[in-house]
Amino acid sequence: MEMIKKRNFIGNCSKHILTMDGAMGTRVLSMKKLMSAVKFQDEQNQNFLESQNLMNEKLIEFIYDGYLKNGADIIKTNTFGSQIVGRYSEEKKEKLREINRSGWRIARKMADQYTQEMPEKQRFVAASIGSNKYNLKTKGDDGLSPSDSVLSVEEVHDSYLEQIRILLTNGVDLLLLESIYDQERGKIALSAAIEARRESGVEIPLILSFSAYNTEGDLYGYGNIFDFIKQMPENEVCAVGLNCMNDFSIITPIIERLAAETPYLICLSPNAGLPSENGTYPIGPTEMASQVEKLAKRGLLNFVGGCCGTDERHIREIQKVADGGKVRPAPLFQLL
Repeated sequence: MEMIKKRNFIGNCSKHILTMDGAMGTRVLSMKKLMSAVKFQDEQNQNFLESQNLMNEKLIEFIYDGYLKNGADIIKTNTFGSQIVGRYSEEKKEKLREINRSGWRIARKMADQYTQEMPEKQRFVAASIGSNKYNLKTKGDDGLSPSDSVLSVEEVHDSYLEQIRILLTNGVDLLLLESIYDQERGKIALSAAIEARRESGVEIPLILSFSAYNTEGDLYGYGNIFDFIKQMPENEVCAVGLNCMNDFSIITPIIERLAAETPYLICLSPNAGLPSENGTYPIGPTEMASQVEKLAKRGLLNFVGGCCGTDERHIREIQKVADGGKVRPAPLFQLL
């Protein structure tokens, strides 16, 4: 069944450009401002956004509904920052496990509902696995005392591993390692994803999405997209791309190079610009879609959505562009 799902996804990506959903975190925050009737508890919790899976399930469903209604083929679980760190208290670890389980359950419910209503348009659930906030303890840090902000490589690996095991066990369609801004963290997350996938025997597509600050593909933290890709193990990754970036003068050359130099499917989820002091984002749906269209018409994309500051209006316009675009052909090895 898992291999059938993989082939369905890659087959769909080879026929037309798929549409991903938009932001979850900034949508939750915008709803917080607009919906005074909704109780937003535990606001000081570092996993406040993902905690809404447990406290405001209807709100998360509402956000997904907006994306699915406006054409999204892929929705992401609301689990971006919910890695499970071993040194946490058992109570906190169990809450994070439940956040991941609930994140999968809500997304699965909404995706399946829309697939049942429109069987010709299959909807997929991608497990959202973000780059966690912790500093890595390196060889030169042996004198550092343990703290909540400094973790060993093994601790970071295990925090990803437990999260991914939960999401795989519950039945996501795709694994999405997103906002990779540091090469070392990205390698750790990729290693954990490969390990969890092999343990489970679940052959589902693995996607890597990076955040870079210049046209050379240099990452915000450390490393470079193209160096990272050259060092990846063979036949483990299905797609590569960009997210959490807004400058198309940087995005476009990187996407061009990814399409020219790598054998992977290509994905893109740009930001709606940089937020103002009051939290609003300047790039509207039409402007963003016009930029995406330039790439879509050239056959450089397989799936595209939005990141910070985007909402269902952006996805509606992006979906129109995706429908009218020229899909990047899926490499033969991806179809086997």
